Amino acid sequence: MNDALKADFYTSLINEFKSVNYNMKELPEEKKEPFDFYDIRDLFLIYVNWRKRFIGPGFRKVFYSKELKEKLSQNKKLKKIVEKLEYKLKNAEDVTPFLTTMVVCKPHVPSLTKDEFEALSSEEREKQMRITPDKDLLLNFFGIQHLHLEEYYNNRANNGIKFTVNSSFQREKTILLAKVEKDRAYFLDINEHDFYNRNILQIMKNNFEHLLKPFESTLENVSKYSDEDAIDMLKLGINVPYDIDDKTYIFSGISTIGTSNSDFFESKGFFQEIEDNYTNIVSKKVLMLDEINKSNHHLTKQTELKIGIVIEKGLLFFVDKISNYTIKIKQSDIYLSEKYCELGFHSYDFNS
Repeated sequence: MNDALKADFYTSLINEFKSVNYNMKELPEEKKEPFDFYDIRDLFLIYVNWRKRFIGPGFRKVFYSKELKEKLSQNKKLKKIVEKLEYKLKNAEDVTPFLTTMVVCKPHVPSLTKDEFEALSSEEREKQMRITPDKDLLLNFFGIQHLHLEEYYNNRANNGIKFTVNSSFQREKTILLAKVEKDRAYFLDINEHDFYNRNILQIMKNNFEHLLKPFESTLENVSKYSDEDAIDMLKLGINVPYDIDDKTYIFSGISTIGTSNSDFFESKGFFQEIEDNYTNIVSKKVLMLDEINKSNHHLTKQTELKIGIVIEKGLLFFVDKISNYTIKIKQSDIYLSEKYCELGFHSYDFNS
């Protein structure tokens, strides 16, 4: 990634943090440049693990497990709230108020100066960054979201978000566990938030076995662990196999600082992909300028492109900074929109 794109990328990530949860006033003077001791790749990984907690816009089909249907048949109040969530997901409405309030916890910044941080051993650095509120271990390990089932909204916004509450303006531990994809949502169970949850995996296998297929393993004689031992191992970044019925499953696991291992491996090729897409856009400069000038025939003829990156609400856009057109890349084709950062013209979606 060239320096100009890196600068855009860094600025966009910091603006994303600020837009929801990052209060610069909380930082001491020497740390007014947030995350300045992080490599841009590390910063991106922190961002992805935070942003994936949000459920992005999109029209989704919704499916219920038979276990959840049975529970809802016995509780009309919860059934009504779950049906409200179903309606919102089907109609591309915002469900952020149902998420944990931890989504507005700022991503972790070690309480050290850059020099102090760099002087630490690897083990001490990990202790500084370990398992903080901006990470959801259930989501990072199993890819399962949790939504709070309350019937009211708090009139007092928390960093711009009016989260759901009950009549006592509290949040109960009753949550909906769901696997949310870009165009589908699988409602699994209502339970308390439990990082290590064998039962939820059993429900997935009983109802939506295809969701577990990518994690299926051919390992035999899998070691058995108590729930307590498994939790301790997982939090240390040690992967634990799951034996469910007649099959074994191995998930990608989490790192010792709580980030998703699968996100780490996917991020390794991300910056090269950005560079490749940028090169693709520049190679079609003549065609793009012709299209822009046709639309802006009453303005001065544009002769150059100034390609940049903008990230807003978990969506990454390529834009021309001169015309403010949005550029969408789909395979080898490029599409233009006159609207700046138009929804649907994003090139990447970092939300769930």
